[in-house]
Amino acid sequence: TANRYQPQFDGLRALAVLTVMVDHFSADVPNFPLPDWIHLGATGVRLFLVLSGYFITASLRRARDRMEAAASPAGKTISSFYWRRLLRTGPAYLVFMAIALLLGLGQVRHTWPWVLTGTVNWLIASTNEWPLAISHLWSICVQEQFYLVWPLLILFLPRRWMLFAIVSVALAGIAFRIGCILFSVPIIARWVLPFGSLDSLASGAALGWCGGRLNA
Repeated sequence: TANRYQPQFDGLRALAVLTVMVDHFSADVPNFPLPDWIHLGATGVRLFLVLSGYFITASLRRARDRMEAAASPAGKTISSFYWRRLLRTGPAYLVFMAIALLLGLGQVRHTWPWVLTGTVNWLIASTNEWPLAISHLWSICVQEQFYLVWPLLILFLPRRWMLFAIVSVALAGIAFRIGCILFSVPIIARWVLPFGSLDSLASGAALGWCGGRLNA
């Protein structure tokens, strides 16, 4: 059924977490068995983004099916989507921010507007450095920025154009990174800005649109 729990996706999430943890904790380990050119952390983050694109698109496709079947207002579907996203990520995000502010972790007292607005990735890109205590937020900021626009495409674009549009978004992500290389954009910016993750998100989205019937 559409809402059947699929435990294998928890396994993929765990694998993504494990690769990121190994990458971080092995950075200063001498003679670590993996060669330097294998970037486990980058692989884990990309896997997270593919899964995110898959789940959000599969969910939006089901929402579109319900909206069209019941002829319900589009505004209600969109507001319901954003409300669920807020309840899913907002509480933990705000608790982290409150604790970081209370304890004065890293630079959070100077950068709290970036944290509050979910634009830490843009702060990192503009300063070309990883701010202490909040740099890990860049990936969730990328996802939430993607979610601001993606529902409009999945819910309203004619179905016959959908797969073409998703593939075009993926190619745009690749083109962005190539452009960054050609114009010598700092590697941090090409990594943390949302445009550089479009191919990962859209790859999962293509799977979610073509066959997604699973519950996130």
